[in-house]
Amino acid sequence: MKFGMGALLTAMLLLRMALVPTVGAKQNQEQGDVGILSVPVNGGYLIVDESQSTVTRAVAFDTSPDIAPGTPIQIAIQYTYIDTSAIYGGSINFKLVDPAGGVATKDITDNLLINDNANGYLYRTFTANPGQTYYFTISASRTGQPTASDTGIITPY
Repeated sequence: MKFGMGALLTAMLLLRMALVPTVGAKQNQEQGDVGILSVPVNGGYLIVDESQSTVTRAVAFDTSPDIAPGTPIQIAIQYTYIDTSAIYGGSINFKLVDPAGGVATKDITDNLLINDNANGYLYRTFTANPGQTYYFTISASRTGQPTASDTGIITPY
């Protein structure tokens, strides 16, 4: 068989993409797994906001992606911490628990005189099948404050 130079370059590029995670994936590994060949799902958001006293909020979305049996689904949860110098000390925790029980967390220490604002994403990937219902939970907490939590539902078809 003869293959042209274009076919060879395409095959090499595809192999490189499969073996080397993206920069974004590498940066987020401590905040959960990043599925390279998964269906992304926006699962909601978490907020700890000190700018108006302290507010913790967790909002999980329900979704119904169109998938094939055995497809990996990646849940992405956005987190935001708004720091002020009026409240300091303690810690902030953002957490995502996927339907299989896998956990991704982000912990932040609130330091005196340092702006600890933070935002990013928590990721978890699990394998799903159409016709099933999957539940995931998210939570946001700050030392000395009530924890906010919510449950999202993924129902693939």
